[in-house]
Amino acid sequence: MQHPIKNFYAVNVISLLDGLDYKHSEIEFVEGHPNFVKNVSRYAFKIEVIHDYPIFRFLNTDVDVYMSQTYLKRRLEKMD
Repeated sequence: MQHPIKNFYAVNVISLLDGLDYKHSEIEFVEGHPNFVKNVSRYAFKIEVIHDYPIFRFLNTDVDVYMSQTYLKRRLEKMD
């Protein structure tokens, strides 16, 4: 579907990574489910895991999507 003024994009992110550094992040888990993340107030990433993925999601978390700084910069430059 096209909008007369704006561009919209849909993305189906299928790269699920174990790239969240639990030790250095501030994480709240779902009560009764200690392996499922409810909220992350401070993120720390495992760079060796995520470095080859420009856009990804983490295992055991909600639907949040993350983009690398390089990917985001390229996308923003294309919009200018």
